Amino acid sequence: FSVSMTVLMIFGVLVAAFGTFLRGPLVSFLCHDEALRADVSEYCSVLVLGMPLLCYIMSLSYFARSDGSPKLSFQAVLISNLINLTMDIVLMKFFGMGLKGAALATVIGYVGGSAWISRYLLSGDRQLRIVSAFSAGIGQFFSYTWKVCVKGFPTASTQLYITICTQVMNTLITAIG
Repeated sequence: FSVSMTVLMIFGVLVAAFGTFLRGPLVSFLCHDEALRADVSEYCSVLVLGMPLLCYIMSLSYFARSDGSPKLSFQAVLISNLINLTMDIVLMKFFGMGLKGAALATVIGYVGGSAWISRYLLSGDRQLRIVSAFSAGIGQFFSYTWKVCVKGFPTASTQLYITICTQVMNTLITAIG
């Protein structure tokens, strides 16, 4: 649990950093229509900064669900989406922030959902405990990380393949349309 959460948070921070520094190539990959690139870049510039929160809420939701707190996981994702929708209206309609407001609304939703799912960490009923991921040494940390990746790859790769498939389908539809 601790190694998984640590690795996922590091991954989220790396995606945020690389997404910020490599925004141009990322936007070019995601959007082939030159007319839309400025909008996609504006949305992406804010959204990538929320990746650590997204990794946190989704991974902790998974662990909380498997540890007997499925309602808490559902509530966190629901709260995140409700805040997102509400903030979309506030930021886009009332403050006129456009796509940057939409991305900011999503990140604010992640903050709310993350705060809600963090109740799991304060629960006395949970079985999963956070310990120092490096307590057994850096070598053991990487050994555990490797084991988690190997055992979790089939499940994680399914979502990756769905994402790639969706991107390819969107590219084809855009090219044909």
